[in-house]
Amino acid sequence: VLVRCDVNVPLDGKTITDDTRIRSSIPTIEYLKSKGAIVSVCSHLGRPKDGPEDKFSLAPCAERMSEL
Repeated sequence: VLVRCDVNVPLDGKTITDDTRIRSSIPTIEYLKSKGAIVSVCSHLGRPKDGPEDKFSLAPCAERMSEL
């Protein structure tokens, strides 16, 4: 199952200052997994103007999500 999560969280550099949006996606992901689904999560962060930018990387979000 492909799940589009809203993880557009506030960052201070690469540090998440509020992970509420990430934490709110966990129950849905866990529910799908409990029903036997293989879950893949996608999202976006920010609005880069001229292509990819490091400051819009989802790496901090992925790391936090893996901890939960």
